[in-house]
Amino acid sequence: MLLKHSFIYTIGKGVPSIVSLLAITLFTTYLTPAEFGEYALVLSVASITGSIFYDWLILAHLRFIQSKDATASDRLLRTVLTTFVWSIFITAVISAAVVPFLSFEWQTLALIGLPIIWAEGFFNLTVNVLRGNLKPVTYSILFLLRAIVYISVGGGLAYSGAGALAPLSGLLAGSVLASLFISSKVWKPVRMKLDVSLIKTLFIYGSPFIVSFALNFIVNSSDRFIIAYLLGNEEVGQYSAAYQFTWRSVSALLMIISTSSNPLILRAFDNKGMKSANIELRNTGLLIALIGIPSCLGIIALRENISYVFIGSAFKNDAIELIPWIAVAALIYAFKSFYVDTGFQIAKKTHLQIWPSLLAAIVNIILNFWLIPVYGILGAAIATLVAFVVGLLSSAVLVVRAYPFPKVAWKDMILILGGSLMMCIPLVLWDPEPGIWHLTLQLLIAGSIFLFFLMIFNIMNLRTLLLNKLNSE
Repeated sequence: MLLKHSFIYTIGKGVPSIVSLLAITLFTTYLTPAEFGEYALVLSVASITGSIFYDWLILAHLRFIQSKDATASDRLLRTVLTTFVWSIFITAVISAAVVPFLSFEWQTLALIGLPIIWAEGFFNLTVNVLRGNLKPVTYSILFLLRAIVYISVGGGLAYSGAGALAPLSGLLAGSVLASLFISSKVWKPVRMKLDVSLIKTLFIYGSPFIVSFALNFIVNSSDRFIIAYLLGNEEVGQYSAAYQFTWRSVSALLMIISTSSNPLILRAFDNKGMKSANIELRNTGLLIALIGIPSCLGIIALRENISYVFIGSAFKNDAIELIPWIAVAALIYAFKSFYVDTGFQIAKKTHLQIWPSLLAAIVNIILNFWLIPVYGILGAAIATLVAFVVGLLSSAVLVVRAYPFPKVAWKDMILILGGSLMMCIPLVLWDPEPGIWHLTLQLLIAGSIFLFFLMIFNIMNLRTLLLNKLNSE
């Protein structure tokens, strides 16, 4: 079931991720570093606002829709939708109080940032209803549609010289159109009504996520604001371009694994018990390693050619320097958020996630103010990596107190690491002229070596599964 859902989500969410990477290429080509920095800052504010007001609701809905004893679906949807609408009203009031004190330039950006928050929130809420009901095909189509609109509108405006408004407008248009495409089927039968007892239950489960999201924001995005304060918007743009491209490259497929595995793990626990859930959870950890480790090491080994092909000329040099740190940070984050932290969600003890996030946030802020003045934007990347390592280790220590976490499959993990290192040897030894064709050839060689390694050592029984499939045909 996990492999089947992962494959569908890989097609539906992997292709949009590729489109998003190409969008970064467009934006770093037609936007200046300062304009890209403005876009990154607005996106960061929109992200944390959405996380605080909407994401907790989405995760609470996803958790309780899995249970066979959960409240009827229509009652749950009514409460979730009503709460979302009230959140829109609250954010509008807060924005009306804050925006007049901003400069004219930032007022313009805020006026498009606020609708982005609403549109992204509604889109994510809609697709997660589909995700919770295990409808990966429709879910994937919506992400693909949003990505196509995003790059079409955003890329066209960037080419015409719209600056930071270009990617923001593309993001807004993509979320709105994709939501309208399916919203009538998901929400038309739903009538808004707030069930006080149900929202209390959802909030008790989801409220720790608000604190956790805020703390994760400090680790993942506050460095943009510290860089802006210490170094200026241009340096924010340089840092954000490398960060976004690398982060999406490593985490795109890992997010797909989480998207497909999380509902299966929760449903397995609620309907079949802990043993079944732990099997799914163990497989999730192995899949993250199987995809994440070679992706991370491959991007590091190929960073110069990748920067030449995909990053605009004004951003290349800093990207080459930053990619190794950000790639490892993205992998560490994936193991924590998509694997270890799932134990807290299974046990419905999400409040315990706050403490690792708090520790990581404190470490991140201290290191940012210490390292950025000394090493520039490289210091921010180092601070992020160290903070994520601290977060992962502290979560790993704490999760076993909340839930009987399955033993880590260290043998397969070590074999995956060994295969990934073997894969990187020809990438390091062969240094061809930069370009898309040589990069493609390097990727094919590396992928073939890693696949051969997987088959030889039968990691995750992949060779056995393949042979059984061939014999059955």
